Amino acid sequence: MTFMPSDSSVQPTTAVALVQSSQHTQSLALFKHAAIEDVYVYAGKEEHTRHLVPFICRLIKRHRFRLNIHQFFSVDDAPLRSVLWSHDSRVVIFPPFESYPQISSKGFTDMRAYVAAGNNLVFMGSYIALQVMNDAFGFSLRDDYKEGPYYRNDRNVRGTEFEYLPSRLNEPSPRVYGAMAKSLPPGGFSLYDSLGSVVVFYVRYDLGTIVYIGYQFDNPYQIDSWVRVIHAAMAM
Repeated sequence: MTFMPSDSSVQPTTAVALVQSSQHTQSLALFKHAAIEDVYVYAGKEEHTRHLVPFICRLIKRHRFRLNIHQFFSVDDAPLRSVLWSHDSRVVIFPPFESYPQISSKGFTDMRAYVAAGNNLVFMGSYIALQVMNDAFGFSLRDDYKEGPYYRNDRNVRGTEFEYLPSRLNEPSPRVYGAMAKSLPPGGFSLYDSLGSVVVFYVRYDLGTIVYIGYQFDNPYQIDSWVRVIHAAMAM
């Protein structure tokens, strides 16, 4: 007579496997967070440098006391390449632009190579940032504005750092700059949007990621959820 194991004898093994898988995923997430030790932030003449960039640097470092923030002040070929080719450069952040940065074609080439190698570029809220992304990566992003709140796209956040963020973002000020959802490139995913206007999205580019955060951070009040968005963007 052949003995067939009952379902109850199989279920514990499956449960253990699920727990181990969950623990492994959590370990990978913790490792990823721990691996981010250095962030490079652009603070050139095109930025709102007097108050905004120092403020954003403080937000980046909030609750991350071991994080090292390195500011760079030029996007000319040599200094930009120095940042992008630095051995500890994994995340580069461009705060909101006040004017269009004079990045050369060589600089755009270096930016593409940087992301393609598995690194992360983060752009913050301005329509100028959308144009820079278009010029650097060949996108066709179009600006769009809708009043908040902005709702998390639960389908697209699965498996990302944004999965456990709030279900919606408020509009702290009118300076939240979105992109038309229909203009996102292939590999682009909306994370927060409202009525077709996407205010947080990411684009997979070869091995790396480009993230856009549409808020300009000009208002320091009621922005805790937006600060969490910055931290999640850095960890993508």
